[in-house]
Amino acid sequence: MNKKFFIMAIAAVLAIFISCNKEEKTPEQPTPQITAISPASGLAGIAATITGKNFSVEKDGNVVLFGEAVATVTSASATSLVVIVPENEPGKVSVTVAVGEKVSTGFDFTYEVPVYPAELHSLNPAKAQMGAEITLVGKHFGDDASVYTVLFDEDVAEIKSITDEAIVVVVPETLDEQANVILKKGDEMIPTVQQFTYEFPKTLAMGAITGIIYEAGTDFTVPVENLAEADEVKAVLVGKDGEVEVECLAEDGVLIVYVPAKLKGDYKLKVYVKGCLPVESAAEFAVYYVPQYQLDLTDPDGYIGGYGSGSHKDGVGSEARFNSTSGVALASDGSLWVTTIGGTISNNTGHAIRKVNPTTKEVTTVIEPDVLTLGKTQNIYPYHGAFASNGDYYAACKNGKFMIGKVSAADNTWSVFECTNTPAKYNDSKGINFMNLILDAQDNIYVCDRDQSRILKVNAGSTDVAATIQVKATINGEENNIQINHFVWGKNKEQFIVSGADDLVLVLADMSGNGTVIAGNGLKPHYYDGTNTNNSGTTLNFTDGEPGNPLSATIGQIGGIFYDEADGYIYFNDINSKAFRVLVPGVGGDYTKGAVKTLLGNPSLSASKEGGLSNLGGLVRMSDGSFYIAANKAISKASPVVE
Repeated sequence: MNKKFFIMAIAAVLAIFISCNKEEKTPEQPTPQITAISPASGLAGIAATITGKNFSVEKDGNVVLFGEAVATVTSASATSLVVIVPENEPGKVSVTVAVGEKVSTGFDFTYEVPVYPAELHSLNPAKAQMGAEITLVGKHFGDDASVYTVLFDEDVAEIKSITDEAIVVVVPETLDEQANVILKKGDEMIPTVQQFTYEFPKTLAMGAITGIIYEAGTDFTVPVENLAEADEVKAVLVGKDGEVEVECLAEDGVLIVYVPAKLKGDYKLKVYVKGCLPVESAAEFAVYYVPQYQLDLTDPDGYIGGYGSGSHKDGVGSEARFNSTSGVALASDGSLWVTTIGGTISNNTGHAIRKVNPTTKEVTTVIEPDVLTLGKTQNIYPYHGAFASNGDYYAACKNGKFMIGKVSAADNTWSVFECTNTPAKYNDSKGINFMNLILDAQDNIYVCDRDQSRILKVNAGSTDVAATIQVKATINGEENNIQINHFVWGKNKEQFIVSGADDLVLVLADMSGNGTVIAGNGLKPHYYDGTNTNNSGTTLNFTDGEPGNPLSATIGQIGGIFYDEADGYIYFNDINSKAFRVLVPGVGGDYTKGAVKTLLGNPSLSASKEGGLSNLGGLVRMSDGSFYIAANKAISKASPVVE
């Protein structure tokens, strides 16, 4: 009985369990909820993250709507969806997420108005007169003119109107012919810059500039047709390195142009007048600058040596004594080597080679007179010398022989050699007189034989004359053999700059000796004071000539030349003129179109007066721009005046 009851109870429980299982259903999907969208505003195409719960973990199990636009779901989890914001009009929309039949309540997302960068495409028209209205064509300008600035180079244009694709402006006044039109939004420049050309109702006509060379710091005039005194004018000098704006003064039909100080180079003049097309000079002209030099010979500190009192004595400053100072050469250690001539062999006061320390003004003797004259056996004149690359010093010896002297850099010993394989004389009535020598980059020696009008080349390490260069030039319509008193290298050591002893000219010669007179009229400069009898005439015959025509200058015998490779200026000591002078080239380096300028001295000044120079010899330029000049039995320093 009990067993039967137990079985029936078990059966009843199983029946209830089975009945319950039959009635069990699938759980209902919870409704998705949105708690945040990041970002909550933006443009179509950006990625947005929707945070919440009850999302499908499958990307395709979620339908996300921005308004009525379906967003693409790129990743999904139960609490986060990343979507790409679909296209919609600007403004606020409701965002919903549907999972199956369950849809979340809406969450706001705001579409922003898209802002596109402004673009400048063109000008319409791109050529117009000042005051005309032109249109800047582009897109995305907007409608707020206050945020824009329109520049014609540096001139601000007035904005008349603006649309999203056009800005109308008034062409500003200017003196220029063209301008870059620049559109700026705030501090930002809008691409791209456009080129504008001005049209001018009035035409200028520039006459010929009368001069072909001007000194910096001076002025010149040029006729300009249709130029009025009231016109607003800008003048510029146009050179190879660009334009230099200069001061000018407009008068009716004439423009006065002021050349800036310290300017050098070849230029054209360009004139801008408001309301007119700019005009430019047809021809170039040269501008040169040479500083003013000072030389106080009344002050013992202004020179080294006795200054007019000649003998042979070492010492410091004015305590030292020279016989006539001839050549000056700059050594690699900054010292000056000076050749002196004069005195006699017998009393040991004659020719010597001296050394000057420019800093301490100490004068020492390198080669004593008795050593120089080979034990008083030969009257050797060491006129001018130069240094070889190894420091050896060579001197041209004026003694009627083909003789060159040498001071060894190793031990300061003196030796001489007589040139071999020498050419025959050009002029049998005159002797052999070596006046000066120079060396090329290979240390070949070039020595000038004054009275035979030639330059002899002696190869390095040899005594043989390897070449003879007869120097000729046409003077007053006739070809002359030039008696070479002094010479130096010209440009790139491919030319000779030669002074004529009796020809009274400067000559530029090629390596074959073909020369061109570049300065001097062949007349000897002099001054007659009523008592001296060595010069004819009763007036001062001394002139720098006309600028642009250095052949109108009077040039005497020259004691020394310095060539400035940088700008082509030729500085020289004029013995007859008692002056330190310079020849500057004209346009394109043409010396015949250049100018001669006297920097210190003139024939009317005696050696005892301030600025007077006599017995002029060589010269060298130092790194500070000053010159050391052999003059008046001393070495004097000519310094540029600080401006």
